[in-house]
Amino acid sequence: MSVVGIQHGVTEPIIVSIIDVNKAPITGLTDIKIQIRRQSDGFYFDWSDNTFKVAASVVNLWQALMEVSAVFSPGMYKLNTITHSEGWHTALITNPLNREIYFISAIQVGGTDAANVPQNGELRVGTFVIADHTPMVF
Repeated sequence: MSVVGIQHGVTEPIIVSIIDVNKAPITGLTDIKIQIRRQSDGFYFDWSDNTFKVAASVVNLWQALMEVSAVFSPGMYKLNTITHSEGWHTALITNPLNREIYFISAIQVGGTDAANVPQNGELRVGTFVIADHTPMVF
């Protein structure tokens, strides 16, 4: 995973590559999941209602990823749900902030065959200011 910047309201694809200890792609997993944490207040994204909340009140902290294609993209898993099809829809956040940094973590829940988890990425949403105070739009 990496660092990406987008505007609020945009859908950001979330894709992870999963390999075993021999660096071979692993196919057929159903236990690769992600969580999203907001930097400013440390709240976590609740997948059940698209709201950032204190961790203790989150109903659905982890969201399963689906396999892209065992044949054509072995080991690749993406966020693709009914609500968040083909990525994380930032327009669906019920309590967004004007500009924010989100930390996305991918893990394997239950299994032990994925050698390269956890994976972490950073998503910057909105307009950020650089050193010369010129707005930089990602």
